[in-house]
Amino acid sequence: GLSSNAIIPPKEIDIPIIIYKKASNRYYRYAIELDGAIWHKKNTKSDEEKNENIKNTDWKLIRIWFKAAEKSKKEIESAFRRMSDDVCTIIMADINNEAGDWKIKYLEDY
Repeated sequence: GLSSNAIIPPKEIDIPIIIYKKASNRYYRYAIELDGAIWHKKNTKSDEEKNENIKNTDWKLIRIWFKAAEKSKKEIESAFRRMSDDVCTIIMADINNEAGDWKIKYLEDY
């Protein structure tokens, strides 16, 4: 079992992703955080704590700033598709060692 509260205790993570690559017998762990005005202001104390705490784990954090409150349903669906594609691109580049060394990535403008 996986608890989103166990990644960077006592904080929760919105979307934990664990990928196992059989060829290298290696696990890749990604914590996705959906941020945006509909949830809270940018760069809250809680966000800063999560950023700092993730550095002491084997997880990588991807923060997504989402402006859903300003969008129609069609625009929201399109933004989620682009967001998903971008997250997949980041993860694939990381797994294929094409992304350099990183611990936190920021995605904006969705």
